[in-house]
Amino acid sequence: MITPVRNRSLSRTAAATLTSEVTRHPEPKRVLVIGIDPRVVDRVLDHLMPTDRLVVTSPRTDRNDRLRRRLTSERSLARLAGRVQVLDEDVPAEIESYDHVVIAEPISGDGAGTDKVIEQAREKLVPGGVLSLATPLGPPTPGGAGTEIGRLAQACAVRSETVFAAFPPLRVHHLRLGQPPVALASRIAPAYTPTRVPVTRDMRIDVDGVVAVAAMAGVALLTQRLFRRPFWLIPAAAALPVAAFFRDPRRLVPDEAAEANAIVSSADGVVLSVDEISDDRFGTSNTSWLRIAVFLSVLDVHVNRSPVAGRIAPSSTNPAATPTPATPMPSTTTANTPSWTPSTAQLWSPNAAA
Repeated sequence: MITPVRNRSLSRTAAATLTSEVTRHPEPKRVLVIGIDPRVVDRVLDHLMPTDRLVVTSPRTDRNDRLRRRLTSERSLARLAGRVQVLDEDVPAEIESYDHVVIAEPISGDGAGTDKVIEQAREKLVPGGVLSLATPLGPPTPGGAGTEIGRLAQACAVRSETVFAAFPPLRVHHLRLGQPPVALASRIAPAYTPTRVPVTRDMRIDVDGVVAVAAMAGVALLTQRLFRRPFWLIPAAAALPVAAFFRDPRRLVPDEAAEANAIVSSADGVVLSVDEISDDRFGTSNTSWLRIAVFLSVLDVHVNRSPVAGRIAPSSTNPAATPTPATPMPSTTTANTPSWTPSTAQLWSPNAAA
């Protein structure tokens, strides 16, 4: 079986982040949790649906026995009878492949050991399955686990999150190994993310904005102590526009059943142009594509969303002058051109907001 390199207990926020791809996936699904961190296991157990299956394995036989007793003695877990297996490390599971593999304990150590862990997990996953794991947050070490996982995340990460509400802080990666069914995009639920701090019911701020505002407040406090004149008002006044730059308001998305052909705007801003273009990078040079160019100023919301569901094909980045409302985008060059298969595109529901 797969074994983590190192044991660490997780905070509630870290456990919720590590299991977020499991909890947002529709049923039926098969989940393998490696290592018994109580909060990680409880999070998965709480979100198991009637047709889901879960296997938990760990080299810690004492924790395995404790979980088995919970499953048989706690009335709230009686609904999971027959759908959850708790196995010692060397005992084979009835299920051979999984939609999700979660390594419940942060991985550290060298890159060679990390490669082995990831390869073992890949063998357990179905094509397009997700491997969720975490590493301690810190500067990259040549040949270290964090460096190796970060390199892999650049190629196949669904997303990566930084969790500061943990000791030590963690970097959580969700790696999709292979191509998933495109139809999954319209059924998947919103992802839990610790990097959005709720301010009101309809407004959140990215954690980077919170850090920036805290830094501004620190500068203001230091300036107030060092100078008699009210110079501290300058960084204090700058805190509000800095926070506004990182805002993430809730957006209303058309209902799938009511407007099956709706396309959601990918950004808030000014529409520069709506035109037809031909581009060889899309693989069909004889076909015209409708392009809607949107310009975002520093006053706009800098959160992008996927307009429709689909599979992202090759993306390319070209050095190009940044367009402005006065200088529309050229017809043959774009700053960043992601593409997907239109024939499989479906409505990207509120579940898919990025």
